[in-house]
Amino acid sequence: MLQDISQNLAESIGAIINKEIIITDEHAVIIGASDETRIGSLHEASIRIMQTGKPNRDNNDIAKLSGTREGFCLPVKLQSKTIGSVGVTGKREEVKYYCYLIKEYLENLLYQEIYLKSVQMRDQHITDLVIDIASFNQTIMEESILLSRAEEMGYNLTLPHYAVIVACGNAKQHISSRNKLPEKTLDISMELKIQTLHIKLQFILADYFSHPNTIIASLSDNKFVIFHPVEVLQYQLHQDSLAELKEKCKGVMNEFSKLDITTYIGVGGEGSNAEGLKQTYEEANKALKLGDESADNIYFYDDFLLEDAIDRLPPGFYETVCRISPIPPGTA
Repeated sequence: MLQDISQNLAESIGAIINKEIIITDEHAVIIGASDETRIGSLHEASIRIMQTGKPNRDNNDIAKLSGTREGFCLPVKLQSKTIGSVGVTGKREEVKYYCYLIKEYLENLLYQEIYLKSVQMRDQHITDLVIDIASFNQTIMEESILLSRAEEMGYNLTLPHYAVIVACGNAKQHISSRNKLPEKTLDISMELKIQTLHIKLQFILADYFSHPNTIIASLSDNKFVIFHPVEVLQYQLHQDSLAELKEKCKGVMNEFSKLDITTYIGVGGEGSNAEGLKQTYEEANKALKLGDESADNIYFYDDFLLEDAIDRLPPGFYETVCRISPIPPGTA
C-alpha cells in the first residue's frame, strides 16, 4: 500500500515545500523520492528506525551511513507496526517539523485507504447482490440461493420493496472542478477523492433510506440502486407510502444539489423475492427512460403505464393501426 503512493507523494509534497523528500519501505529501501536517482537504494539511517520505531539521535555520523544525507527522518507506522520511514533533507532543526507533518499526513492517508478498502469490500458484495437481482434468471440461478446469500448479509428479500434508481452527474468531473491543488497532488488522490465522494453520497442515501432492510449499491460513477422496503402501517394507504417515498427522494436530490450534482430518480412498483425485485428494478429503469424531465426529476413507473405500453409495441405498429383505422379529422 505504501509502495503505491510513495513516489507521487514525495514528488508533489517536495515541490510544494521545496525540500528533498524520501520514503522507505520496512527494509529501509527508498521507494519514493523527489530525487528519483535515489529510488531503490538503501537508506542506512532508516535501519535503526525500523528496529526501534523512533527517530535517530542527533549525533549520527551521516558520512558513514550509506545512502543518507543530512536531514530528519521518522518512522511511518500503521496499526502500531513500523512499515517504513519518511525523511526530509536539510538542516535538522529546520526540516524536522516538515517531517512530522508529512508523517502525520502519510499515516492518515494509509488509514483512510484501509478504511476505504474495507468499505469497498462490503460495497462490492452488496453490488454483486444487486447485479444478480437485476439480472436474475431462474434457469441459471436458484432463487433460494440468492435469498440465502442476501440473508447472510442481513437482508430479507421476501419483504416487498420499491426499487429506486438515482442517476447523477459525473463524480470525477465534480472533483476536478472543485480542486485547487497542484496537478501532481491531484494525480495522487483523484481516485481516493472519488471514492470518498461516493461514500459521502451513499451516507446521504442511507440517511434518507434508513430502514435496516434497505439495500444501497453503486453500480457506476453515475448510478445508485436502492431496494427500499415498503413501509405501510395498518392505518396507512398505499398512496401515503408513495408520498413518503417521494419526500425521501426529494431530500436526497436536495442534498446532492448542495454538492452541485444534478440528480434524476426513477421508482419502480412493489416487488418481493428475486423475480419481483428484478421487475421493480426494470420498472425504475423504465421510469427514468420515459421521464419527461419534470420540475422535480422524480419519476414513478406507475405514472408512465400508458407510455410504457406504447413503448413496448413492435416497430411500425402505431403507423399500421393509423393506416388501417385513420383518425377522423378534428378528433385528435
